[in-house]
Amino acid sequence: MSAAHSLEGPTNPPVLHLATAAPLPAPEPLRAEGVRLDLPRTHQHLWDLRGVEFEDGLTVRSYECTGCTDVLFR
Repeated sequence: MSAAHSLEGPTNPPVLHLATAAPLPAPEPLRAEGVRLDLPRTHQHLWDLRGVEFEDGLTVRSYECTGCTDVLFR
């Protein structure tokens, strides 16, 4: 029994040599009508001052949007 035959069996798949393997077919291209992008819907943010922190001589202001959960720091 040769070494190649001992690798093949019920627990091991047959050995595939890439030099002799057939190339895989190219996937079908996507058509424009079959593609749907769900982009997030944005709105005009209205910022309210949420807080002011003073640390090490710096001032950090945090603003909160009144229409969503976004927070802005400046």
